[in-house]
Amino acid sequence: MMNDRFKEEEFKLNLPREWYTKKNSIENNQLVKRSRPNCAPSSPTSVESGKGNNARVPFLVSAYALMSFNLLIIAILSFTIIKTFFVLRNDIRIRIDNEFADLLYLIEDSKYKYEVNRCGCIDIPAMRKDCMIWKNNMSKSRSDVEVMKIVMDCFGDMIDRFLERISWKFFIFSVCLTIVYLVIYKNNRR
Repeated sequence: MMNDRFKEEEFKLNLPREWYTKKNSIENNQLVKRSRPNCAPSSPTSVESGKGNNARVPFLVSAYALMSFNLLIIAILSFTIIKTFFVLRNDIRIRIDNEFADLLYLIEDSKYKYEVNRCGCIDIPAMRKDCMIWKNNMSKSRSDVEVMKIVMDCFGDMIDRFLERISWKFFIFSVCLTIVYLVIYKNNRR
């Protein structure tokens, strides 16, 4: 208990006097109006006022530089993500259009072969299998195209192109660096 009192007194010594002295207005439950420090603008020739303003300049400059750098990084990352999204969307659209064009060609080719070989009129035993294939191809529609398969193929090709550029030396170096980092991190935790 004695120790707490000394800590309290030491704490009070570090505070401004008007914060902890009791005034009559506080006892009467009235608000205390605190005096404000002199905030009048000082003359530029004053040495003391110049020190306070000049001391804050490096902190302000570094804060604005850090904010500008962070905004630049965010802008670059946002641009990269948006550009990647548009490139992927365009690539997927082109692949889906090509798939639709291939399907349309298959339908028209099957219809032509079905009519030329008279599959609906004459039943030739050697042509039954081909006629069934052509008939099935003629009944296909745009809804038979597997869009999700095309999207996943597009993502797979993108990842494959990215991984082709990474050499095995870099991959082994990255794994070794990660292992060294984990060993050092684990030893420092003990």
